[in-house]
Amino acid sequence: MILLAVAAVLGAGLGLAFRTAVLAVAAALAAAGSAQLGAQCLARMIAGRAATSQLARTIQDVVGLHPAALLPTLAAASCGAAIAALLVGWTENRRKNTVFIPGDQPKPGQHKRQRGPAVAAIAERPAHAVAETRIQRILKQ
Repeated sequence: MILLAVAAVLGAGLGLAFRTAVLAVAAALAAAGSAQLGAQCLARMIAGRAATSQLARTIQDVVGLHPAALLPTLAAASCGAAIAALLVGWTENRRKNTVFIPGDQPKPGQHKRQRGPAVAAIAERPAHAVAETRIQRILKQ
């Protein structure tokens, strides 16, 4: 149970780091799988020694030695990574404020406010046109 929680947290951290669900899940599967297979290999290597037999049994109890014991860990890691990556992507997409103004194509470099009472107050002023012609004249030189 502890191993599943650690794998899910590891997957969520990788999901936050990669921010792409496919890459995050692949990285989480690789990290969780290699960690569990490494622990299984370690348990098998130290199982024959008398001084470390208790440690080997403890590791075997935590990670299991059967190949099917790997599946729940991989599932927890991939779910954690996918959920974290999708939530990060969803919140980042909501922060981007794109505005479509039908029939009004803004000039390059021209920005308009999106909210508030100042939207109605934005208008082309003669000073803007004078400044724009001056900048264009300078750039052509």
